[in-house]
Amino acid sequence: MQTISDWKKKKTNPVSDKIFIICEVLGVTPYDLLSGAEHIGVRSRENVTYVIDKGTELGMLIESYQNLDGNCQRKLLGYMEALKDMNNEKENNFLHQNTYIRKYTLERMLI
Repeated sequence: MQTISDWKKKKTNPVSDKIFIICEVLGVTPYDLLSGAEHIGVRSRENVTYVIDKGTELGMLIESYQNLDGNCQRKLLGYMEALKDMNNEKENNFLHQNTYIRKYTLERMLI
């Protein structure tokens, strides 16, 4: 059985299943744990690493995406952009309608 001091002395890293357990206990990402990088101050870069369980819906989605050829991946990303645009448009329309309703209600109350 390896210990943290063994890893330090031998300059090795723990096996992946141990890394996830350690990260969960410490509340850090695998990148933070293995790189030793600290995200302090304005000069540190934003953490762009995610750890996703393959058994989750998101994990299965990512695995399916990775199994697609490059052309299909590009098409899927295009569809996602179109869906984001549609969603933003719906939100903007809702906010606009909501503002109009509030303004109309306020005007009616003042009459």
